[in-house]
Amino acid sequence: MKNLIISKHWSSYILSVVLVFTFSTLVLRIVTTYDFTKVDQGQSKGLAIFGVLVLSVFILLNIIYILKLRSTKWLLTEEDLILKSGYLPWSKKVFHVKIYNIYESYYNETFLGHYLNYGNITVRRTDGSTSHLQETSLQNVVNFVQQINKKTHQNHNKTQPQKQETKGDRNIIEELKELSNMKINGLLTETEFDTLKQKLIN
Repeated sequence: MKNLIISKHWSSYILSVVLVFTFSTLVLRIVTTYDFTKVDQGQSKGLAIFGVLVLSVFILLNIIYILKLRSTKWLLTEEDLILKSGYLPWSKKVFHVKIYNIYESYYNETFLGHYLNYGNITVRRTDGSTSHLQETSLQNVVNFVQQINKKTHQNHNKTQPQKQETKGDRNIIEELKELSNMKINGLLTETEFDTLKQKLIN
């Protein structure tokens, strides 16, 4: 199976995009209304400059937030679940979780999310119920969670036969010791001991 990648749903961007558009419109309106080259505009000029600066800061913050949303990705490979986030060099994060360290994963959707195909994901790890990873408003969560749980189930099935085999070997050793003790105590003859031993080994 090829790698699966999911990212933030487009609905996550709506508020920030609207704010950037609104603040940018206000900045353009202020800039075109006031002639900043004139000296005699008094207090209104200072307020206009302050307004432009404040709105510009809000525009920049929302653009950074949009870039952060775009950088948030969950990648599922054959052996790992990889979580990526952060756009700026000093804020980039990459987190790897081995499939065999995943206990289970599940999702939840809102009414709107069900129809727009997005939701929230939670992944529980095997090292404790309090150790979990979460992300909100990711697209195609249903298929992604199903694939995680499928891989987790396959990994658990691979390790299960080994545990059964080890347990069976331990039982045979214990029974051989018991037969040996019975022979020593005179409860079994040499022939009976050899016959029962062969049955256990085979």
